[in-house]
Amino acid sequence: MSLEAQLLQIIEQHQQQLKEQQQQLKEQQQQQERALQLIQQQSATIEQLKQYTQTLNDKHSEAVKIVQKYQQIVQNLSEQTISPNFSQKLHENLESQLQEHLSELVMSLNIDSEVKQIIRKELPKLVQAEIEQQLKPMADQIIKRMTSVEQYQQKLAELIQQLSSRL
Repeated sequence: MSLEAQLLQIIEQHQQQLKEQQQQLKEQQQQQERALQLIQQQSATIEQLKQYTQTLNDKHSEAVKIVQKYQQIVQNLSEQTISPNFSQKLHENLESQLQEHLSELVMSLNIDSEVKQIIRKELPKLVQAEIEQQLKPMADQIIKRMTSVEQYQQKLAELIQQLSSRL
């Protein structure tokens, strides 16, 4: 083989190696771009989860404040007219329902981003409706008991007047 042929062969081999290296570099660049896209998607998902968690925490805090408000009302009423046992049962019931609801919300964090957006949008309404729905029977019962107590107090006042007028 002549020197020219050997040089030509070496140049062709070198060019082939350069092409292979360029192809490898392109593939690496594509892989890096895909990895960057995945990282960006994961970052966006993490940010959405942080926002969703913050929203859940905010709604939980609001729900706790509402429950505490109702508990205070019930406690004030119970000090006046209702047995302490009723107040304790009501407190435990509200606490367990709120904890159960919060657990369900936290477990639902592993869903698609579209569902997360829907939940983020609808959650405040659902939490408010759930709290109202759970507290309505208790509030109605308290109102009935208060009405009963008022009637009892009126009858007692009438009896006291009748007794004092007879004396």
